[in-house]
Amino acid sequence: MQSGGSDPEVLAHMHDLEAEALTLEQAKHRAESKIKTRRMKFPHRVLDPDVLAVEQENQRLEEEIFRIQLAREKHKGEHGLIDIQKDHIHQMASLQAEIAFLRREKEKDRERRPHHPQAPLSVFPGSSMAVTHPDLPLDQSSKQHSLMGSHVTDPLQALGPAPYDPVAGFVIFYDLVTGVEATLRSVRLLAGLYFNGQKLGQTTPMPPVQCQPAGPLLSTKSPGNYAILAVKQPVPRVQPSPDLSLVIEIQTSEGLDLFSHETEGLVTCGWAKLDLFDQHNQVHSGHWRLPFRSLPVQASLSPGQLNSVPQLGNMELCLRVANARDGDEQTLEEIDPNNTNQYK
Repeated sequence: MQSGGSDPEVLAHMHDLEAEALTLEQAKHRAESKIKTRRMKFPHRVLDPDVLAVEQENQRLEEEIFRIQLAREKHKGEHGLIDIQKDHIHQMASLQAEIAFLRREKEKDRERRPHHPQAPLSVFPGSSMAVTHPDLPLDQSSKQHSLMGSHVTDPLQALGPAPYDPVAGFVIFYDLVTGVEATLRSVRLLAGLYFNGQKLGQTTPMPPVQCQPAGPLLSTKSPGNYAILAVKQPVPRVQPSPDLSLVIEIQTSEGLDLFSHETEGLVTCGWAKLDLFDQHNQVHSGHWRLPFRSLPVQASLSPGQLNSVPQLGNMELCLRVANARDGDEQTLEEIDPNNTNQYK
């Protein structure tokens, strides 16, 4: 500048350099301004380590407080459940004490009252009674009666002791009455179940039947006339018991309307009893001959006591008792008034 400060070329060149430097400086300022503007528009948060540590500690404390609150609520709920359980146990103890008191009072009341054993049996099913053989007219002979059946079974083989089925039950066959007085024209039976001498349900009346004159062969074995009953009575669903018995009352009349089968003046004149089960709960299956006893009916008598009651003349009832599974076979057995030796 000192040596050529007045040189026009040098001055022009310096002017160009100054202009270029100014342009560069302005461009630099514009670039810095853009960067600053961008930083202001999208600021970046610079986290202080101390501030970050404080925030983390606050978060940890908040979580700890939350866990403590949950633990308190749970502890409170457990205490409430324990209180409920205590109340429940107290109530149960009170109820058990009251039940024990009522049981003692019931036992005392039962001891004060007379003991009546309760029968474990159903009512005698009279609706199941069915006639297995038709009645015969008065003028038919005893020979015709022997032809009523078409099959003869061996009594000892068919009606021996056998296991009893309480569901199927047993069957009673009322076959005939022997030893009937000659003045009587008709008879009718009334059957009922008794438990320890107490009557169960209603008495079952059977159809009245006419009496038949005994033939020479029959009169020598059993004096008097006879009456063919031919009645079958199934008794299902009965629990076995040695205290269960069958009581049969007999009604007689001196008159009979053959057209309407209505009896005139039927009067109960005797009764008979048969124990139905033995001590092993087996039904007393077999052929039975039961003498009719004089009134009154005393269903509670034991077999030994029953023998002390006077018999009703020579009248006897011949019947069969069979397990239900033998009922169909026994239905086919003939009823022969001239052959009553199998009845014991």
